[in-house]
Amino acid sequence: MDFTVHLPEKLGSELQTRPDPNRFVVEAVERALELDKWQLEQIDRGIEAANRGEFVPESQVRAFFNKWGINEA
Repeated sequence: MDFTVHLPEKLGSELQTRPDPNRFVVEAVERALELDKWQLEQIDRGIEAANRGEFVPESQVRAFFNKWGINEA
């Protein structure tokens, strides 16, 4: 299977100056996968909390959004 990746010019030039450009790409993919793993773990934790009935009170949710100037629709 052939993968073709088109990189922004700055990133492409960065790869050319590295002693092992493939390692650079592998590290980027590893970081992305770690982030995905962390996000899925957080989502699972949130679902588990919701299943236990643990919710933020509506008044706190409204206060949070009001703080940022977001009014309910």
